[in-house]
Amino acid sequence: GVDPYSGERFASDSPYQQADTVRALHLALEGLTKLRRSKARKTGPGRPWNEDEEKELLREFDDK
Repeated sequence: GVDPYSGERFASDSPYQQADTVRALHLALEGLTKLRRSKARKTGPGRPWNEDEEKELLREFDDK
């Protein structure tokens, strides 16, 4: 793996190079992604737009 801040590769004995750590990070990412999608579904579909959202939509449409 590569440190996203420094761009340097992790040492071979780094915990980030261990298969269990990599799997755990992937599972955490998957769980957070599902949670975010679930929250978006609960607050989005079927809900009428409020006045500010309507204005923003019209403004963006007119800008194109």
